[in-house]
Amino acid sequence: MRFTPLSLGVATGHRASAAVLCTVLVAACDTDRPLSPSTPPKVEVPTAASAMVRPSNVGNLIITSVDIWKNPIGPTMFKITGPTAFVSNVTDNDPIDADKSVGKIWLQNLAVGSYNICEVASPVGYAIPDWSCHQSPVKSGTTTGVEPFVHNRRPYVDAAYTDILGTPIGGGTMTVKDSTGTPVMLILDNSVLDMKKTNGYFQFYLPTAGKFFICGVNPPAGYAVPPGLNPCLTVNAQWNAGHHVESLKMYPSESAAWRVQDPFGALVGPSLFSVSIPGVFLFNVEDNSTNDLDPTVGRLLAKFPSPGAYTLCQTVAPPNRYVANPACRTVNIVAGTSVYAGFFTNNEKQVPSQ
Repeated sequence: MRFTPLSLGVATGHRASAAVLCTVLVAACDTDRPLSPSTPPKVEVPTAASAMVRPSNVGNLIITSVDIWKNPIGPTMFKITGPTAFVSNVTDNDPIDADKSVGKIWLQNLAVGSYNICEVASPVGYAIPDWSCHQSPVKSGTTTGVEPFVHNRRPYVDAAYTDILGTPIGGGTMTVKDSTGTPVMLILDNSVLDMKKTNGYFQFYLPTAGKFFICGVNPPAGYAVPPGLNPCLTVNAQWNAGHHVESLKMYPSESAAWRVQDPFGALVGPSLFSVSIPGVFLFNVEDNSTNDLDPTVGRLLAKFPSPGAYTLCQTVAPPNRYVANPACRTVNIVAGTSVYAGFFTNNEKQVPSQ
């Protein structure tokens, strides 16, 4: 039989398509497998829905520490609590702080939720704020800034131990007492708490603002609190301020101080005294001269060889005055202290009228 293009159902203008069709038919027939419609792949329907896996939601947190003028300060330590029993202590510029500038902590990849941030250690010289705990949310994919922690600078004190001439003497200890008289600090000269590393001078921070007493109850070795002197000075401390207190003047230990005055209590001088023990003269003390450590006329201060009982006598009165009556008295010198030997009264000499 002879086929024509028309009998194949293909027009002369579609010979290319016919060729393709013939190729397909030949390929399909070039097998012993019977032709049949293709079977679609089997689709299995799950009997239960499985959970969708998603990445954990995380965000970042920034904590800042500043002074009252908004200057960044540090390092500061915080205790942070959050969701899923999260607890961590974080210090400015420690390894988990992604920001290495002072005063700023950047915590990354925290779980979403609410966090409580509490300051537990303030920068040196600053007080923990009254509002020491802040709350802040952490939101997915964002960085949240916590309300800044604003610090007052702790008040500080300048003080000193000196001898009677005002020369600094090192090695003493100062005690700080609160308004009730309870000791709250002990500062050894040139110790860690003493910021001024010069013998005899002290500079230290107070715990807070308020009323304090700066007490020189432990003077340097070889010195003692002057007799009758209250060794405590009062400071009404203010935040962000320094306070200078009068130097604590110390007398030599095993010493005695006394006065020479007129009948009205005014100081007079100079005069001369002798110091002796029974039957033995030891030394003279001349006002503002030999063996007198006090530079004020009419006030004398002398260092004695050792504890014990001594006789102190005025031997020469001030000009135009009579020697005191009585002129001698016993002075008991006590180890580690300075004692007050009282006063000697010198009446003015009467000048005969012409």
